[in-house]
Amino acid sequence: MKYEAKDVSSVATSQAASTPWINISQATAITTCRALGAGYDLITNAQWMTIAANVAAIASNWTGGVVGTGYLFSGHNDNSPASACAASSNDALFYVESDCTAVSSGDTSEQRRTLTLSNGAVIWDFSDNVAEWVNYKNRSDKPAGDNSRYYDYHWDMSGRGTTSTPLKDLYPTYPVKSFWNDSWSSSQRIGTYFPGTNDTGGAMLRGGAYSHTTNAGAFSAMLSKAPTDTATDIGFRCVKTGP
Repeated sequence: MKYEAKDVSSVATSQAASTPWINISQATAITTCRALGAGYDLITNAQWMTIAANVAAIASNWTGGVVGTGYLFSGHNDNSPASACAASSNDALFYVESDCTAVSSGDTSEQRRTLTLSNGAVIWDFSDNVAEWVNYKNRSDKPAGDNSRYYDYHWDMSGRGTTSTPLKDLYPTYPVKSFWNDSWSSSQRIGTYFPGTNDTGGAMLRGGAYSHTTNAGAFSAMLSKAPTDTATDIGFRCVKTGP
C-alpha cells in the first residue's frame, strides 16, 4: 500500500483521503488484509525491512541529498498536531500544518512524509503518523528484552541479537547492506527499538507515531504490544504478493 490503510466501509483501502485506520489489533489487521482476496496479507517484517533498506539507500530521501548526510526523512512525528493526519493525493504536499493541512513547505525538512523507492514509486508515512503492525511475533526471546525503554541501534544494540530476532530483523548491518553505516542512530532519524520486557507483548510494530519525535523512523521497531492490543496511534498496511 502506498498509504497507510484507511477504513472505507470496513475494507482496508490504500488512499490519500481520510485518517489511518486505528484502534485495530495485529490479529484483526491480519484478518482484514486477508479479506481483500487471494495474495493479500498484513505486511511481514521481512517485507518492511526490504522497503526500509531500499529507501535508506536513496540519496533523495536524506535531508543532505547524500545517503547518510543529514536525516533520513521521518515524517509527521512532532506531535503537532497531536493526531494522525490524512495524506495528500499530490505527492509534492508532503508536510502538514498543525491542523493537518497538507503543504509543500513550512515544516522542518526531516518531517517530510514521503519516501521514494528505487523504482521511482512514492510511499507515504512509512516512518511516522501511526506505528504500523507487521506480521511478526516474539514474546519471550527479545533482543534487549530486559527493560521498557527505547534503545538506539548504534549505541545500545551491538551484540544483542537473539535466536528468534537476530539484529538483521531490526536494521541492516554493513555486511548485509553495503550502503549502511553501523554508526547511524536516531541522530540520523533511522528510528529506535523498544522491546518491552520478555514474556510480555511480542507483536511487532514498525515505523513511528505522530508523537514519537526522534524515536520515529523507517527502522523503528517495538515488541512491547500484544497481538490483541489496540491504540489511537497504531495502524497497518496490507501487501499483495503474486499476480
